[in-house]
Amino acid sequence: MVFQEYLGTIDSILRMKREHGRPVKTLSYGFGALWMFNEIDKIVDIAGIVDEVISRGKNETGPTEGEYIYYTVLNRCVEPRSKNAMEDWYRGTGIQFIRPVVLPELTSKRYWDKWDRISKRVLDKIIERFLARLAQVAGGYSDCFLFDTTNQYTYFSGTNKSKLAKRGKNKSGKDHLRQIGFALVVDRATRLPLYFTLYEGNKHDSRLFNEIVGLVVQRMKEECRNQDLTVVFDKGMNSEDNFHYIDKDIHVHFVTSFSPFHADDLMRVRLTEFRPLEIPRNKKYIDEDKEEEQVLVYRARRKLWGKERTVLVTYNPRTARKKAYKFQEKKNCIGRLLKEYCKKVNTGQKYWRKEEDVKRRYNTECKRLHISPALYELTFEMQNGSLKMEFGRNAEEEKVVRQRFGKNIIVTDNMEWSTEEIYTAYLDRNNLEQEFRKSKSHYQTAMMPSYHWTDNMLRVFYFTCVVALSYMRLLEMRLAEAGVAMSARRANDVMKTLHISYVWMKGKKNPVRMIDVPTEEQTAVLNALGYTYKDGCALHV
Repeated sequence: MVFQEYLGTIDSILRMKREHGRPVKTLSYGFGALWMFNEIDKIVDIAGIVDEVISRGKNETGPTEGEYIYYTVLNRCVEPRSKNAMEDWYRGTGIQFIRPVVLPELTSKRYWDKWDRISKRVLDKIIERFLARLAQVAGGYSDCFLFDTTNQYTYFSGTNKSKLAKRGKNKSGKDHLRQIGFALVVDRATRLPLYFTLYEGNKHDSRLFNEIVGLVVQRMKEECRNQDLTVVFDKGMNSEDNFHYIDKDIHVHFVTSFSPFHADDLMRVRLTEFRPLEIPRNKKYIDEDKEEEQVLVYRARRKLWGKERTVLVTYNPRTARKKAYKFQEKKNCIGRLLKEYCKKVNTGQKYWRKEEDVKRRYNTECKRLHISPALYELTFEMQNGSLKMEFGRNAEEEKVVRQRFGKNIIVTDNMEWSTEEIYTAYLDRNNLEQEFRKSKSHYQTAMMPSYHWTDNMLRVFYFTCVVALSYMRLLEMRLAEAGVAMSARRANDVMKTLHISYVWMKGKKNPVRMIDVPTEEQTAVLNALGYTYKDGCALHV
């Protein structure tokens, strides 16, 4: 006999079979991603922050103002939906196991009624407390901050009375639509928001920065423990007034970029005078025997905006090749167009008999292709009463254009910083641009379309988007602290497939509640947030 176990009487065996048979019914809900961002909310408690500022109305029922913000933020983090679709979306999730809510209360009308109570003055108080809470969670900020702006187009009609939505130069090429400007300042080390604002869509970046630079500097000084501060921004904010304000404060410095179009002398510096940057990217190229791919730099001093500054000219070979390839495509396109122009002009076709009309068409095409009209020289003359046209390549202008390929100019008043420190500080501003790219996608923290039509509602909506961006960044920080190299987007993808299920067993009246067996990546996220999986449950360690 190898193995023997007493199973009991026939009745007990039959009873055991009935009790441990197959499930007769299951019901699953999306759970993991919502639960994950709810864990992050426990650190911040956005509903608590809002409800401290604006209390429940006299006859108000249902979720509080703060809870309506909370449910919006979680939706923005996981899978953005309009307020009309919020109820249906939450119905397919496990929100009742996380933060129970009467789902019919999550309607577009109820959102409008609730958010309509949050005036600009009230919202400013909420934002102030939220940003202070982020600084507390971060444990203090670094001495360097990144500033950038973007614009979000809308579908507002011309009769809409919004003071924010104006027509202007749109970064997505939708100049015919009214747009809203959005500015954001984040700490360089944590990438958490320090300041943000909405502004009129037709306002130039430099003018905006001039108006808010005092507020930005004040916020930097309030949250930073160091005396000397640095703000990093793009060349769109460059103006004499802005630099005059920064120069007045000896403890405030800047890092910005400068247009190569206004620095021909720097563009003419030979690459033999450049040196490789000592950065991880270049070290990787050396290890891979690709030294020709290294990013090069040339350092100099120039008088700009009334004072001497440190100037870096960087050269990226890969970027230069891409620019050269695109430039050749555009040049070929313009060449073909000019041949067609010559044919039409020289044969005297209708609408091609005036020199100014041809030049106007040519300049329009160059603007569309983002290429200089000076690359080709157009000549016209009258022969026997008819207009004749010829064109030729401007070799000198082409040489000047090609000299700029792959080059970027960085300017700072941090004269004592090393070349690598200046370069990496400006490069980190790309992280902020990445956040803006996320905000324009429909995947997470989508800021557009906004589905709101008044300035007050837009302000509240954009606030929820900033909170969602902050939650994603806090999640990445928690994962990094636990040694998990995973972006918030990847973590969201991973955890969205973790479901919670009701399981009805045969012979049992009440269902059993359990979560899916987590994958390796899901287990890593659970552990990073202080939980472990056991017997169908996520247990706090």
